[in-house]
Amino acid sequence: MDKKKTAIFIGIFLGISILLLGCAKAQTPAAKEFIKVGTWVNAEKIAEADNKTHPMKYKITSIVRNSTKVKKAIDDYNLNATGNIIGELASDQVEFCMANYIAYYPKNFPHKVFGITDVAIPFEIVSLSGGNIQVGATVYKNLSTTWEIGNQPQGYDFHAGDIYHGRIIFIMVKGYRDYLIHQLPTTKEKTNEIYIRGQ
Repeated sequence: MDKKKTAIFIGIFLGISILLLGCAKAQTPAAKEFIKVGTWVNAEKIAEADNKTHPMKYKITSIVRNSTKVKKAIDDYNLNATGNIIGELASDQVEFCMANYIAYYPKNFPHKVFGITDVAIPFEIVSLSGGNIQVGATVYKNLSTTWEIGNQPQGYDFHAGDIYHGRIIFIMVKGYRDYLIHQLPTTKEKTNEIYIRGQ
């Protein structure tokens, strides 16, 4: 798929489903326990060397909602992307945001001769109760997706003891801050359910 076609595909995917709730009041789910931005998280990742989980840690260091800075980060990513690029938003009610994080792989983390390449942490965006984002009587669907735009290693350039500087792009309702960033562990990873409070 060439770059032009890919951009069209992603642009369509970025269409936001917006539902208006009726007058009936639904029961509010319990809020998830969360940690603050800047808190280290003890986690696990599968090592390519032995296909087993091993301890590592990460923390989200900042959340950027300055539209100029976020747009520049997206433009830089799209310019150099080898796969899917991030298209335009289909609604003026939402905006792109960016979260910066660091992931530390300790010196005893198993790795092959070429080092470690699977270093990014997968995340999704959810409400304070873990579901779709709801602002007043409006429910916004398709806001859970995040895009990793960090400079991921290609081989021989990242080893145990190194720190990965990751960045994710996500979509949020303009001015809304009652959301959580949820780490998505694989079935093999024993990481507890981790939620980081948005800003």
